[in-house]
Amino acid sequence: MRKISSKAFRLLLKIFFIFPSVFVNAQYYQNFDNVSTMYSSGGWNQVNKSNPVGTCLWSQDNYVFTAHSGAANSSIMANYMSVNTFGTISNWLFAPFMNIKNGDKIAFYTISQYSNKPDRLQVRMNTNGNSTNVGATESTVGDFTTLLLEINASQTAGGYPLTWTKQTITVSGVTGTVSGRIAFRYYVTSAGFSGSNASTIAIDDFCFNYNLGIKEYEYNSKINIYPSPVNDYFELTSDYLKGKKIEIKIYNISGKIVEQKTIENFCKTKFETIAYSKGVYFVEVTAPDFIFTKKIIVK
Repeated sequence: MRKISSKAFRLLLKIFFIFPSVFVNAQYYQNFDNVSTMYSSGGWNQVNKSNPVGTCLWSQDNYVFTAHSGAANSSIMANYMSVNTFGTISNWLFAPFMNIKNGDKIAFYTISQYSNKPDRLQVRMNTNGNSTNVGATESTVGDFTTLLLEINASQTAGGYPLTWTKQTITVSGVTGTVSGRIAFRYYVTSAGFSGSNASTIAIDDFCFNYNLGIKEYEYNSKINIYPSPVNDYFELTSDYLKGKKIEIKIYNISGKIVEQKTIENFCKTKFETIAYSKGVYFVEVTAPDFIFTKKIIVK
């Protein structure tokens, strides 16, 4: 019998006991346990558009806070050094691209270090696929025109939580199902070492679509992709999809379509992956009544 590592066991305990109602059926969950891996192979990105730009990027917490869950430093943080001395902070963190529709749920925890150096955080959405375009300056938002949530919009002293506080969002205003990204924007004016605003903030336990409806959950259970992980090929099977017209697209971690096919009368299908580079890919299945996305790893 294969043994489970102590770290994996702790993660399972966290998912199934600490957050039973939130994360068991999560479509996507990130606990920021390893931020460098999250950037290199997990589909996350960042860009600092602060003016004048400073040295701080969204990074592993260096024990400013004790994380909301997991290891003490398993959260992601940004601070006043996002800007050089004095100016406007506009420091962006992008979640992986995913399918988004009305009713989807977003949840995360956040915290600020000091009440007398007000912080502000925006959660924004783009519906333009894998784009991370936020424009050229600290005041532009590019493709991320939809503001989903703003914490301490007026930058009031004490207006940002000083203890880990859960934030929840329900997506609305989307037509159908679209591919896009959720972004965190650390956005503070009159900020920096010489400014009156901005201290340090952190985010932990990000979850997208944490409350899947019965219908979506059943679809996830009716589609099989094997083997996992993938070596030279994988097969996709589904009794539910038999006889239906479907479209299948394979995306790499950068959001580029590497292969796609349309099947008029589905039974099962096979994808050869010998020519694929090693790494993370996303299989998107579009059927008449739903869209399904699953991550695969090619070894």
